[in-house]
Amino acid sequence: MPIAELHASVMGRIEGLLMGNLGGLPRVVALPPAPGWTAPLVGLAAGAFYAALFCGLPLLVTTPHPMLQALSLWGAIYLGFAVAAARLTSAAMLAQCRDRVVPDLGPAASAVIDATLAARFRADMIQGRALAIAAAAILASAFVLYGDLAALATADARGRPDVPLGQLGWWAAGYFVLYLTAARATDTGRFYGVFAEGLRTHPEQLFAADPAHALIVRHTAALGRIMLRFWFAIGLSVSTLLWFVGPLPHFVLLVVTVAGLFSLPFGTFVLLASESHLREAVRAGTETLLRRIEADAGGLFAVQETLDTAGWARFRELLALHRAAATAGEYRSILASVLSLVPLLTPLIGVVSNLSKIDDKALLKRAESLWHWLDGLFPG
Repeated sequence: MPIAELHASVMGRIEGLLMGNLGGLPRVVALPPAPGWTAPLVGLAAGAFYAALFCGLPLLVTTPHPMLQALSLWGAIYLGFAVAAARLTSAAMLAQCRDRVVPDLGPAASAVIDATLAARFRADMIQGRALAIAAAAILASAFVLYGDLAALATADARGRPDVPLGQLGWWAAGYFVLYLTAARATDTGRFYGVFAEGLRTHPEQLFAADPAHALIVRHTAALGRIMLRFWFAIGLSVSTLLWFVGPLPHFVLLVVTVAGLFSLPFGTFVLLASESHLREAVRAGTETLLRRIEADAGGLFAVQETLDTAGWARFRELLALHRAAATAGEYRSILASVLSLVPLLTPLIGVVSNLSKIDDKALLKRAESLWHWLDGLFPG
């Protein structure tokens, strides 16, 4: 296949994955790519629609539970921010791939990357994994939230806790959407790792004279930094749920911990794997360069008795090039890659600092109230 067609195929797969929002929305409701300045407007519209559906609609049919209403309002604000951030990140990733990464790929690396994207990121696989994760997350969240709400209700009343199950179900429907979009974006966002894998498989793609500083290495590494900023922003936004840690300690602990430990470590794993593949590609390219230098220098050294001034000057140039490649021919170290991820741990610090607010007696009280409610549903 001609290189232009390979590049077009790779870009087509990336555009189909990102769909203008890091793949957060299914294809049937995905928004087409648009200029970055539209991201805040799209985010505002998404948040407003969520607020109207899950905050406004309950006002028309009942007296909303204040805590569920507050959580739904938080969900609307979070969704608006997440959609805007996803739009901006998607546009940046698409531009980086289109303008800097894909044009520098050779035929062999392009073919490997195209085949990997096709096999690893099928739409049905992404949707299936996201649905399973979202379903498990909302069941756990609803169970824990009921326990927290029951504890609030029994503080002023005796007997079965007065928790509006219909409103809890409607809240769960809204948060299921949040979990589903988050799971899809997390799964799709790891796509950039295939570029580093392709370079590892075909290190000849790198600049032969200086593999560690090849443009394709720099541009591929930039994809990871773009995604890193997105995960950092999402982690900080999720950590704002800590505002509810007083009345809803177990729910907040569950959601913030799961969101933090699921997205950030997973994103960290993808980033470190990409860095590792780049390191291997650079190492392979550097070893090839060193072998060539050693072969040329060895040939000159073997006939040193016959070398003239120009020959010795060439020999010294090769020795200097060999030293430079051997000492500076590595991509950044594992330690440097790990240290760059330290900011991602910031949202988790707040969770750990609030663990002391949850005591065993309160947990037992919530479990007991939940048991009484279940006993009322299934008497005898």
